[in-house]
Order: sequence, then C-alpha cells, then structure tokens
Amino acid sequence: MKYNFKKIAVLPNLKRDEDLRYTKDLISYLVREHSVLVREELAHLADRERVFVSDEIRFFSDADLIIVLGGDGSILRASGKAARLGKPLVGINLGHLGYIAELETSDIPKINEILSGELDTDERTMIEAEVLRNDDTVMSDFIALNDAAIVRASGLGVIRTELLCDGVPVYNYRGDGIIFATATGSSAYSMSAGGPVMDTGLDCISVTPICAHSLRCRPIVFSGESLFEVKSSASPDQARLSLDGAEVCALEDNDTVRIKKSRYVTRLLRMPGRSFCSVLYRKMSDI
Repeated sequence: MKYNFKKIAVLPNLKRDEDLRYTKDLISYLVREHSVLVREELAHLADRERVFVSDEIRFFSDADLIIVLGGDGSILRASGKAARLGKPLVGINLGHLGYIAELETSDIPKINEILSGELDTDERTMIEAEVLRNDDTVMSDFIALNDAAIVRASGLGVIRTELLCDGVPVYNYRGDGIIFATATGSSAYSMSAGGPVMDTGLDCISVTPICAHSLRCRPIVFSGESLFEVKSSASPDQARLSLDGAEVCALEDNDTVRIKKSRYVTRLLRMPGRSFCSVLYRKMSDI
C-alpha cells in the first residue's frame, strides 16, 4: 500500500554514526518532502527549515514513521515504544548483519522515492513477561520483539528451571538457561544456541535450551497462543531475566516467570517482493 508520511522521526545510533554523516544525509533528503523530528540531543541539527526538536515522549507519538539508523539492536530498542503507539518502523543498516533493517546506506538518496512508493507492512509478533515472587508481581508489562531469556548470571554451575505450557509440565532444564523467541528473534540469540530459524510470518514461540546438561533436550516450537510459566531454582544473583538482550530482573529461588504473546505488534515497513527466504539468503549467507 501507499502511505502519506508527513512527520518522520529520525533516530540515529550515535556510536555507529559518530560524526552523524548518515544522519545528516538522511535529513537533507527527507526535508525536501517531509517534516523531520529529532530528539533534544540532536538539537544542533534543527538549523534548517522543517526540522523540529522533540522530547522523548512526543518524538514517538507525533511521528507518522520512525526511521532508525543502526543495527538490529537499535531497532529492538525502538520497537517497544513504537509498538505501544502503533507507529511503523523502518531501519537503515549501519551494523554488521542488519537482519531486521530493510534499507542500506546506499538507499538514503532514494529515501523519498521509497517512502512514496508501494510498501508492505509486516506485523511482527512480540512477547511479554512478568515475574512473580511469593505470589506478588515484582515485574510486569515488559515487551520484546526478539526474545526473552532466563540465563545464568555469572560463575560456574547450572541453573534449574521447570517449564510449563498452559499449565502442563514440559521439561525440567539444567544448564545455562532457556530462550523464548518469536519468529523474528529466531535468527538471533536462539539460532546461536541451536534453535530453529522460523519464517517471520509465523505466529509461534520457540523454546531453546542454552548449553543443556542433557543428551535428550531439544528446542521446541509452540503455538503463539501458549502461556508459559518457568519456575526457577536459583540462589540470589545466579539467574536473571533479559528481554531483547537487556537485563530486566534478577531472579531468586522459586520465582515464577510468565511469558506469552503480547497484545502489541511491531510494524516494520518492507519493500514489495522481498520474501522471507530472499532476506534470509541475502543477510545470512555470508556471515
């Protein structure tokens, strides 16, 4: 379909674009046809017509589209706020892989042509997690596009976790932890741990053990409608919960982690005709 974007928020990665070369180039092309929003730390770029400085809250809410410059991590960090507000994202890859990013830096001069043409929208499943301790909720309402992982925090030894799906026991794991991945996240941490790569259009969640101390333990793919409960047996500071690679909670003995599909989705803009297989081959074949 065709979109009519009026305000476009530009979100750079200041580590990957230290001199803001690509950010400045992108803005110089966008302002020919659009208004551009930048955050307060980039106020010095608002020295031209149609570039406006926005605080962090309005930066997302006022935009019709968020363009993220960086690697997949940059897109993951933006996905939570964008998803809660229903805002679409498109990534320009400045990283090594850029599996989620749709565009490359060579596409910047054509950005207005791309945005005014036909675009597909992928609605990617997200997952959410909460932590219960002594029947009290100590953490909730955290969402992730790629994965949620219960992992050994440090040191030697293993952590023990019991997995239930929809109230039914599945497996007792002993090892470095387990990863719950969406189809989008199946090509990230989960794949590195031996999990399956899944078509991003699938509504499913994979569970992949990390360095399991077992000859029989294998990854399992579940329906996206599943409700998972993980009961951990770990001393304080031995295990933690991370979402999209960011630690959100240190786990204690007998904590219960609940994981399920989120009501939010990440909307990623795609060029027409780019299938899952073509992206997989283009991005993964030369790693």
